[in-house]
Amino acid sequence: MPQQPLDIVIRLQEENGHYSGSMDIPIQGAMNIPLEDITAEPERVRFSLAGIPGDAAMDLTVKEPDELEGHRPHAGRQGLEKEPRYDPPKP
Repeated sequence: MPQQPLDIVIRLQEENGHYSGSMDIPIQGAMNIPLEDITAEPERVRFSLAGIPGDAAMDLTVKEPDELEGHRPHAGRQGLEKEPRYDPPKP
């Protein structure tokens, strides 16, 4: 059974070409989850969730200026993400 879209909030900061960030999953009450292994491009964002066991990573494509879609492989499942509050990194 496919998973329902999950609303998330991603915050990224860039300094000297290196990214840091955090993520919220409001429906789960998970706030300020630290991100690691961040790759951010104008059309794609990839990262892992720090301290989460298993393959807690996301690979997201910018569909609209304020929406991402992609897969979140975790515990052997994949689902679609839609993230309404995202600003692509500025060069």
